[in-house]
Amino acid sequence: MSNVLSCILYLFPCTLPWKIRKTKQHGKHGDSVYRPPPLNPIQAALSILQINSSTSRFYEDIKAIPAALASNRTVIELDLSNLSCSLNDLQNMILILNQDTTIKKLLVFRNRKFLGTTILSNLLIENHTLTFLDLSSNAMTGDDVQDIARGLKENKALHTLDLNNNKLGDEGVKGIAESLKYNFSLSSLFLGCNCIGAEGLGLLSIALRVNHCLTILDLSGNDIEVEGSKMIGHALIKNQTLTKLILRDNNIDDAGTKELCIGLNQNETLTTLDLRNNELGDDGAEEISHTLERHQSLIALDLGWNSIGISGAKAIGNALMINEQLQTLLMTKNHIQAEGAEALIRAKALTTLIIRDNGIIVGQRWKELETALRHTKTLTTLNLANYMIDSPLNNTLGLNGIKAIAKVLQLNELPLTALDLSSNSIGCNGFKEIGMALKQNTTLTTLNVKNNLIDAEGVTDLAFALIENNTTLTVLNLSENKIADEGATQLAMVIKANKTLTTLELYYNSIGVNGIKAIAASLVKNKTLVYLQLSGNDAKNEGVQEIGKALKQNKALHTLLLKNYGVCKDGVKEIGQALTLNTTLRTLYLFCTLDEEGIDDLETALKQNKTLTTLGVLLKKNGTFGKVINRNRLDWFNAYSKIQLAQYNLRDFLLVVHTDDKVIVPSWAKSFTSETHNRIQEIIEKATEKAKMKFTFNIFEDAWSSYKKYRRLLSDEAILMKVAQCLSLTDFLVYDDVRQAASVGNAK
Repeated sequence: MSNVLSCILYLFPCTLPWKIRKTKQHGKHGDSVYRPPPLNPIQAALSILQINSSTSRFYEDIKAIPAALASNRTVIELDLSNLSCSLNDLQNMILILNQDTTIKKLLVFRNRKFLGTTILSNLLIENHTLTFLDLSSNAMTGDDVQDIARGLKENKALHTLDLNNNKLGDEGVKGIAESLKYNFSLSSLFLGCNCIGAEGLGLLSIALRVNHCLTILDLSGNDIEVEGSKMIGHALIKNQTLTKLILRDNNIDDAGTKELCIGLNQNETLTTLDLRNNELGDDGAEEISHTLERHQSLIALDLGWNSIGISGAKAIGNALMINEQLQTLLMTKNHIQAEGAEALIRAKALTTLIIRDNGIIVGQRWKELETALRHTKTLTTLNLANYMIDSPLNNTLGLNGIKAIAKVLQLNELPLTALDLSSNSIGCNGFKEIGMALKQNTTLTTLNVKNNLIDAEGVTDLAFALIENNTTLTVLNLSENKIADEGATQLAMVIKANKTLTTLELYYNSIGVNGIKAIAASLVKNKTLVYLQLSGNDAKNEGVQEIGKALKQNKALHTLLLKNYGVCKDGVKEIGQALTLNTTLRTLYLFCTLDEEGIDDLETALKQNKTLTTLGVLLKKNGTFGKVINRNRLDWFNAYSKIQLAQYNLRDFLLVVHTDDKVIVPSWAKSFTSETHNRIQEIIEKATEKAKMKFTFNIFEDAWSSYKKYRRLLSDEAILMKVAQCLSLTDFLVYDDVRQAASVGNAK
């Protein structure tokens, strides 16, 4: 934690307990509640300051932030999103940045009442260090953005400006377009979902003809249609710096595509084009094909969700027999069918082809599919999966289609390294063909065959191949099948003998105690498997016990997922004992339902374990349990905080949030007893003494219940004082919403 860049500060509402003093105020109902104190100057270790507030509480703390920033020498990222403070407070925070020489990234998104554009204009003119500015989702109008455009015109440092999801319209784009004629630093501009019409695109087109810095432009969700496409096409003729253009969700039809392609045909720099979810159809695809014959700079093209059929796919396929540059093609959810797929597979230079959900029914065309696969010399990633349930666009490879793929893999005539056949109803016979092919294949490293009606019989040949012959497959996903105990036993032999497999996913496979036992026994000897997913099976208490015993000896596994296993009292005890000995496991999802004794077992284990960084568990109270916080507050607080605070080296508790170096204390109860305070202090003191590291202090409030009822729960200052006395805090997190906390963790 000494590394400056590893520290993150979240203020919600904004406070730091460096020097906590007591101040009382009365709530709406006359009850006395504690308020956190104003901010002290931001500490030297801080690098990211995030101020998230969905309420208007504690204005004095918000007002204190500018003073804290004034002495800043280390904060490089400032997040002012989701604030509902007064306009003056927000402006004061931004105003201080005029003199700041360290902050490079400023996020001011989702502030619906944001009106500080004049301040931002001055900031862009005077500040010479800010490189990233996010103003998305602020309901900004054309008038609002004029100030920003003026600042952008003179700015010499900003390289990314995000204005997505506002209401700029043509009037707003007018100012931005004018600034692009004079700005020489901006490289990425996001204008998606801004109601931009032909007039605005025309002005933007003129600017792009003279701008020589912009490389990424997002215009998605603007309904640009034909006339807008024409304007963009004109810009591409002259512009020679743009490398990525995003035009998804724009109602571009075949006529619009034709106008766009006029510019593409003369452009030599664009490498990535996103036309997903438009209305190209076969005629539009044909226009694209003509461009691909001439255009030799495009590397990635997304044409998904465009109602492209067989003729359109064939046209693109024929063009790619000539084109030697395009490497990635996404054609998700069109209707290219088997003939269209065959045409695309023959492409001369493609390395990645995504054609899932395309109505590919191989049937009697298996020979044509086999011929196409043999023809390609470059394809390394092929996705033929179905992600949509019972859709007319589902691919149906059938046994003959699987045989064709297997035969080519067996003869090593296809340089494929990743193959996704998910949800294709392959069945046992089809998977047997894949298994036999892997006995001789030397290229495939990743195979996804989840949800394919595969049972134990189908696993036999695959298991034999991975034991006796195959030395290249590293990732195997067999989830959502029916391999049961017999299939799991065969895979256990694979785990025991195979020396290349690193990832195995077997969730929801009807595996019982015997199958889990077999897998557990195989882990003792295995030295290569690092990721094992066994969630959603029926291991029961006995199976979890065996896994615990295996973990005591296993020296390879980094991630183990055991979700939805019910009550496993003895199993949890065994896992706890294993954690005191295991030195390799980093992530454990032990979503068994824990009672108080199970919590104590984990607490004891976590005091000794020095490597686990991620833990997910379930707690149970009155028959209610789940991944999200239980509503029975006090008991939950005691149990949850005991686990979290006791483990001085467990940095990441994934039951709620994914973040680093955290001490998490949920504020379930309206008040905490002195006994609880003392318990927390004792645990933290022991933790910090042994860990010698800095922690983050988190407070979560339960937002599932009435927000107004529990909004006063935050702020038992006594507990903040106890923690502050024990920890050298660099970070302080508070969230009103468990869902918000989880989303922040997932994003990170």
